[in-house]
Amino acid sequence: TWMEKGYDYALGDTVNGFQTGAIQNLVYIHNQFCRGKEWTRWTENDFFAYERYDDLNSNNSPDSNEGLILVALNDSGSSQTRNNIQTSFAPGTVLKDYSGNNTSTVTVNGSG
Repeated sequence: TWMEKGYDYALGDTVNGFQTGAIQNLVYIHNQFCRGKEWTRWTENDFFAYERYDDLNSNNSPDSNEGLILVALNDSGSSQTRNNIQTSFAPGTVLKDYSGNNTSTVTVNGSG
């Protein structure tokens, strides 16, 4: 196996005191949540968020209780937060960051 220099920590080494393992986390995320259809939730400059959902009623749009995964991508070089991104997760659903970048959880509010 060949790894590009500087990226070998993605397999699970400790770097600067932080436990990494990006590749294992991404494989787990893919295997558990990445199916169904995709819906763009937010796009703005260096921030993009989309949701994967099970289209249980075949109407080609996400409805309550169809959410599978919310993916937020940021290439600005600094932390960014977006509040009130609408999702199809049921109110009260606890979202967990399986990428390992954020140990906090988020609970979906009453409007999704």
